[in-house]
Amino acid sequence: MKRERLRLSGLFAVSALAACTIVVDPDPGAGLGESCDRDEQCQASSCIDGLCAVRCGDSGGCPGGTVCAEGICHLPLAVAYVFPFDLTQDQIGRSLDEGRIEADARLGYVESTSDVGAALPGDALQVATDRVNEGAGVVVSTSALHADVFAAFAAETPDVTVLSYQGKPGSENLVAFDARTYQAYYLAGVAAGKYTTSRRIGILGSIVSPAIVANINAFALGAKSVEGASPITIELRWIGEPHDTQPKVDGHPREWHFTRAMVADNGCDVVAHTLDNSVPLYAIADLATEGMTAYAIGANLQDACSAAPAGRCLGSTFFRWGPLLSSVLDQIHRFEDLPPVVLGGIAVSNETSPIGFDVPADLSGGVSLANDLEALRAALAVEAGVGPIFDGPITSTGQCEEALGTSPCVAEGARLSDEGLASMCWLVQGIVDNAGVPARVPAEDGCAN
Repeated sequence: MKRERLRLSGLFAVSALAACTIVVDPDPGAGLGESCDRDEQCQASSCIDGLCAVRCGDSGGCPGGTVCAEGICHLPLAVAYVFPFDLTQDQIGRSLDEGRIEADARLGYVESTSDVGAALPGDALQVATDRVNEGAGVVVSTSALHADVFAAFAAETPDVTVLSYQGKPGSENLVAFDARTYQAYYLAGVAAGKYTTSRRIGILGSIVSPAIVANINAFALGAKSVEGASPITIELRWIGEPHDTQPKVDGHPREWHFTRAMVADNGCDVVAHTLDNSVPLYAIADLATEGMTAYAIGANLQDACSAAPAGRCLGSTFFRWGPLLSSVLDQIHRFEDLPPVVLGGIAVSNETSPIGFDVPADLSGGVSLANDLEALRAALAVEAGVGPIFDGPITSTGQCEEALGTSPCVAEGARLSDEGLASMCWLVQGIVDNAGVPARVPAEDGCAN
């Protein structure tokens, strides 16, 4: 779908007139920043890389209201990011803010703002409204918790492009974006499967949604891909939110208590999570002081393993949003078509990949593990779309077959589609709850229906 950048075009028209850089003509060509495919379509400028533009050495050589980026005068693109939580506590938010900074630096013409602490939907909506009134042409929602409110906001502000992390497609001006994070969790599962000796590993789930369920399933499938003749059981416990907001018990949140129970009571010797913090890794560190050792797997940030004891973290799934945000914002800037959903898949290099899995240098056997995972990563990066992780046959713990009326859930020779991925509210065989019973996805939040 084409996006019209009405706010920025109007801004330039005013600025350009003030700077006397536009010649008034009864049938003027397109102004700077407008899309084009030949020079004749542009007024007092040339068609460069699909945009009417003039070359520059610095912003001083550009018409009023434009900036020099990579040798070309661009209309600035005002982008407003809305964060629900303190970025020192919210690692997913922090990763997106790092992506914001990287995208600003890469593109040069982006002018972004970052508003933190708008946890309530009404507060987030007010922040977005205020920024749009100040001239923002793009609003970025950074939390799945705000998917509904920003879907409504997009419908009410059709001249603004809304990028919604794990959002819900709807209005033509809304783009839901995410990474294929499950690919990184598959690598994490392989690491867990290679290092477990108890043959029981744990994972803590955050929000109940198809995206999180896909991460959990991919983690389980990764572990089971290397289990051999000795089956591996994956224990799942749900927090039901990005991080525990309930009153602490004995000074600790549920993440800490659940991790401790998985290790001390149920024998898990590797624990991963999909939360926005590192509390499970702190719990592993606390258990180590009592002589109970287990491996942790971090999430969200490349340096997440720093929260675990030395040598006791297998690695971290992490986001690097700069490449994806840069690409999407540049498409908006160039009036290019954007799909309703953008899913960034894993790439061979961290420099271009929105996700990855990083093995720390202090892990015993880490070099060999990293080499094995790099080979798997390269294989995943070759294929676009869902990829081979969800190739059949795949059997669920019951929910999928009950819904479809057939078994297995994904047939031999078949591959789960993106539509199937977007509605994944079932768990693969081998995942159990804390009592050892085949686990099921609660009918809550994104899986309520």
